[in-house]
Amino acid sequence: MLDLGIDISAGQIDRLLNEGHEQFHQEKDALLPAAREVSSYFQADDTGARHLGKNAYTTVIANPWFASFSTTPSKSRVNFLKLLCAPHEEYVWGEDALMYPEFQGLPLALRARLTSAAGKGDRILVGDKAWERQLAAWKIRRDEPRRIHEKRDDLLLVLDWPEIPLHNNLSERDIREWAKKRKISAGTRSELGRRCRDTFISLKKTCRKLGVSFWQYLQDRIRGAREIIALPELLRQAAQET
Repeated sequence: MLDLGIDISAGQIDRLLNEGHEQFHQEKDALLPAAREVSSYFQADDTGARHLGKNAYTTVIANPWFASFSTTPSKSRVNFLKLLCAPHEEYVWGEDALMYPEFQGLPLALRARLTSAAGKGDRILVGDKAWERQLAAWKIRRDEPRRIHEKRDDLLLVLDWPEIPLHNNLSERDIREWAKKRKISAGTRSELGRRCRDTFISLKKTCRKLGVSFWQYLQDRIRGAREIIALPELLRQAAQET
């Protein structure tokens, strides 16, 4: 920077990159809820990451109109469902939920306990701890058998939805750029840094898919012009036009 005649400290650069970006975080966080409203399918992929000196995972949830990146300590199925449902954290157990244990082929004794619980009306539980306490009250252990059916029908389920691609190339392409950046910059060292990295790569990818110049988008938001429509609204428009 000094060669360019700019005298700026590393701390100032860090603040420019990480601080004062709440409007961008809010717009990124609104992408997935908007996509849930208008999308018939999502694709997902994940890759390893480093955060605070520990192993982590970056997951991308995407379709042709958007991409949302999130870095978390886990890549489990439960973690993916949490990302997919964000910002909602509620667990709801009721009549509609009974289809899942039946589809998964859970033991009849376990399904009977769940059916009895559902017969008392919808129950809304907020947070993991409340859900774990409820599972214990229903005498459901973590090691209960989760699946006894063959997976053939599940694998062929996509044939009932011809609009869904038979490959995962879209999300794999989306996450490839993140993987390249990981080789250069390694990991993040603060929660704010992690959030900024996830936010701006999500916005960049989404701009590209919606035909918006990311550079012009950044200038528009930083200057406060707001001439470029909010990306979640552009996403809705693109989905309706398809």
